[in-house]
Amino acid sequence: MKPTKWIVLGAFAFQLCVTHILWFNFVPLTSLLQETYGVDELTASLQVLVFPLFYVIFTLHAGVLVDRWGYKKLLRLAASIMTLFAFCRIYTESFWFLFLAQSAIAISQPYIINAISKVVADWFEPEHNAMATGLASMGMFLGMAVGAAITPMVVSEFGLSFSMGIFAVLSLVSTLIYFVAVDERGDGAGNESAGFREYIEVLQHKNIRYMALFSFMALGAFNGLTLWLEAILGQYGISVDDAGLVAGLIIIGGILGAVVIPAMSDRTMRRKPFLMVCSLIGGLLVYPLCFTANLGPLYGYAFTLGFFFLACLPVMLSFAEEQVGKGKAGAATGLLFLCGNSGGIIAIPLMSMMNGDSGTWNNAAYFTVALLLLASFSTFGLKDLKIRAGAKGKA
Repeated sequence: MKPTKWIVLGAFAFQLCVTHILWFNFVPLTSLLQETYGVDELTASLQVLVFPLFYVIFTLHAGVLVDRWGYKKLLRLAASIMTLFAFCRIYTESFWFLFLAQSAIAISQPYIINAISKVVADWFEPEHNAMATGLASMGMFLGMAVGAAITPMVVSEFGLSFSMGIFAVLSLVSTLIYFVAVDERGDGAGNESAGFREYIEVLQHKNIRYMALFSFMALGAFNGLTLWLEAILGQYGISVDDAGLVAGLIIIGGILGAVVIPAMSDRTMRRKPFLMVCSLIGGLLVYPLCFTANLGPLYGYAFTLGFFFLACLPVMLSFAEEQVGKGKAGAATGLLFLCGNSGGIIAIPLMSMMNGDSGTWNNAAYFTVALLLLASFSTFGLKDLKIRAGAKGKA
């Protein structure tokens, strides 16, 4: 079967989905891990926190390799490692063995995710760039939702070890599909001269510097919000189950927004206005989300926040690739994700420390709103590119 752009995009999106399922498997299992292994809450959360930590450590190297090797070879290797250690998670007798397996999966993740702009630029014309990136991003958002929502039910029915086996088989299926369905155009050769100096060259673009700042604040604040959302809403009497539904609606809204907003951006061939407006709406919606006890409006705020704010991700990645070109798309993507995950590593403990002796999360909520609004204001420094259908734009 000769691959087409839609087959390639679908196989890649499925791979992104599975990487995030494996990550979010343990998000709703913190209490179970504490009871099963006799560890405290912080130790149990390491199964989840290891992903942004290792992303920061390995993302620059991943960006270089995707530009140097091309995505076909790199993703085959990374997906194989991911699948191998997904099967290692079946052995659940030791918390730390499980942690080592989860760590190996976390290391493989940036080598998969950082190829997103490269895959899209290789197969799609500029007038469909953001839309295709949005469809791939849907895989990530869907993986988050499935991992967080389905895992407790599967574990409750089959137990932890057998459930890990089910997800390992899913990983194997996604990897086999990738091996069969994904190819690179031309000879598949990457940029053999790619190296860490690429990041210096990429940062010479003013737009990239502004987007790096945007990613640091926006993704950092969003990571903190999603992790502490249950605690923020809990102070107003919102139950754990309802808080989980609110978080799920944010992701569902993001799945829809990741298709609609990038398609509109492609239609107008503009990126800056959509980043400005969507991030501003997202920032404004965080306030009522964090200070509302009525579930009806809360669900509406959550869905709308996800629809607009999460749509910024594919638009930003498309904008970055158009700025630096396909040859440095991996480096640009790696840099932006580095900044975003670094922001999360800083924002998450800061939000927790802001409680002080009051026991409320109000200061953390104000901090999140301020950070997202600052992120929106940072987009004013961007200079939109003049992209013509069928041709890459120039800075």
